[in-house]
Amino acid sequence: MEMIDVLYISALVFAVAFLIFVIYLSATLVSVRRTVKSIDQTLSGMEKQLQGIATETEILIKKTNRLADDLQYKSESLNVVFDLVHDVGESLTKVKASFANFGICNPSKSEQNGKGNWLALATEVGKRYFQNKKQQKD
Repeated sequence: MEMIDVLYISALVFAVAFLIFVIYLSATLVSVRRTVKSIDQTLSGMEKQLQGIATETEILIKKTNRLADDLQYKSESLNVVFDLVHDVGESLTKVKASFANFGICNPSKSEQNGKGNWLALATEVGKRYFQNKKQQKD
């Protein structure tokens, strides 16, 4: 075997090795292309879903803001009612204190603890009224 034959055989082995390398490289590139295409489809699908979610979220936020505004408006409207109830309570306390000052009722322990005994107060007022009427007739 001559040197030229060895060179031809070497070149043939190199060419076969290079061919095998190119075949594997092309197979790898085809696989990468399929993967990238699949990723592209997945991302475009996710983008569409994300746009839908963003739209629904925007609608939900608008509804929540309207609900919060409505609750605030109604809460402010109820403040008047609570002020009125507070004023009525203060007025009743003043009336009861006035009756106590005139000696119409004696506060019991339950009244001193903040619990009013309105039935006893009404009974006492009624007795005093009828006693005064009876004395005026005599």
